[in-house]
Amino acid sequence: MKKIIGLVASIVILITLSACGNEKNKTFVGKQSNVKVEVTYTYKGDKIIKQKYVSTLKYSDFGINDDTSKKRVKEKIENQSEKMQDVKGVKESIKESDGGFVETINVDFEKAEIDTLKSKGIVNIAGNTGTSISMKKTEKKMKENGFKEKED
Repeated sequence: MKKIIGLVASIVILITLSACGNEKNKTFVGKQSNVKVEVTYTYKGDKIIKQKYVSTLKYSDFGINDDTSKKRVKEKIENQSEKMQDVKGVKESIKESDGGFVETINVDFEKAEIDTLKSKGIVNIAGNTGTSISMKKTEKKMKENGFKEKED
């Protein structure tokens, strides 16, 4: 009987521990300075381990319709993009269309250096301190900034 209880207890502990290690995702949508933004966080427990940031800029949302203005916007975006190309743990890409741009920034917090991300303005981790980023604090800040959680 003791062996059965011990076996059951071991199984319960293993299931509990394996559930704690599972990665989960939360996605938030909103606008920043008239740019549509979707941010997906991958986290374990309360620690964010990855972030995918997709911003969609449409020329029409800014009243840009002449080629000269479009060229200036493109140059600014490309300059920002260059700053991220050699940052450890960061992958950034831009896709251009006639209507604007879609920028995707993937950050792996397990590889990236938080101080570098902050100094280059790649991520906003307001409300967080230290070397790990809290999902609870980040979620609170996202909602304070007007973002809504996207239901899957």
